[in-house]
Amino acid sequence: MARTREELTRRARRLTAQRGLTGFTVEELCEEVGISRRTFFNYFHSKDDAIVGRSEDGFSAGAEEAFLASERRGEGAVGPALLGDLIELFVGEVERVGPSPAEVGAFIAAVAKEPQLLTRLMQSGGDRLRYITELVERREGLAAGDPAARAAVLIAGSLLQSASERFFAPENTIPFRDLIAELLTGARAVFAADARN
Repeated sequence: MARTREELTRRARRLTAQRGLTGFTVEELCEEVGISRRTFFNYFHSKDDAIVGRSEDGFSAGAEEAFLASERRGEGAVGPALLGDLIELFVGEVERVGPSPAEVGAFIAAVAKEPQLLTRLMQSGGDRLRYITELVERREGLAAGDPAARAAVLIAGSLLQSASERFFAPENTIPFRDLIAELLTGARAVFAADARN
């Protein structure tokens, strides 16, 4: 089911980049993926939703379960492994889904061709931030709205974005895992220095 949803999003982004949002129908998208129109609506409410994707997509059930079960300090406190485990969750997603530079380019082109998608993308990003923050709260035993959970997700997301920009640069030859590991080491050095002050 998750694979079909991912394939719908991939193809919808490519078609939008090629033809624009109104340049293809849900039926054409369904034909490319090999599903019925009725099945499409089991996955998404609209073509826009298919292009943007779902905020809770990306993590396999096993990866999410492993993250939630990982070592932690205790109820109500952030454990020392949180940031590394959160990065590993994101890296696993990138390695599993494996967006190619062409797919990333298609998504950027789709948004450039249809700027109204940017609003939807921002909304989806906010939904995803809340979803992952709730995962962190559950794992660490934090109260809803605890600023440490949101800060951890924002830091990990920033490292992920920076590593992604370098990874998808045409001249890059460094594996994604190495790029983000370098940034994580830098972040830990900054936090360690701050803790000493």
